[in-house]
Amino acid sequence: MAVLADPTGAVVGLWQPGTFDGADIVNEHGALIWNELSTGDTAAASAFYSAVLPVTTATTEIPGAEGYIEFKVDGRAVAGMMDLSALPPGTTPNWLPYFQVDDADEIQAAATRAGGTVLAPAFDMAVGRIALLADPQGGVFAVITAKAPE
Repeated sequence: MAVLADPTGAVVGLWQPGTFDGADIVNEHGALIWNELSTGDTAAASAFYSAVLPVTTATTEIPGAEGYIEFKVDGRAVAGMMDLSALPPGTTPNWLPYFQVDDADEIQAAATRAGGTVLAPAFDMAVGRIALLADPQGGVFAVITAKAPE
C-alpha cells in the first residue's frame, strides 16, 4: 500500500491486493460508484497516471461537463478527471469518491441530520442527481442517484 501525491498535488492511495481484494460491492445503494480527480493540470495528471497505472485517458462529452476526461482500463471507464477551473477558487487538487444512492436528496438530508455539511445541494446532471457533502470531520464525498446507461 502507498499514499502519495501526484505531480499536480492530489493525494491518492494505491494498493496491491493480497488476501484482501478490495471492494466486492460497487454501483449499488451505499457503495462506491465513481472516483473523480480535480486538478489544475489535466495533461500532467494524465501522463502521470498512465505511466504509473494500467490506464489510458480520453476526453468524453457529457452535457454540462464539457471536456471531461475519463480514465479507462481495457476501454472501460473507471474514473474521471476535470479541471479545477470548474470549482470554487482556492480548491486544491483532490480525488473525490462518489457513492451510489437511491435518493440523493434524502441522503443529503440525512447527512445534515447526522452533523455533516452540504457543500453543493443536490443538482441534476446528464449522469444523474448529485450532492456534494462533507462528514462532521470534514471528509468530502459525493452521492449520486445515477441514471441508467442509455
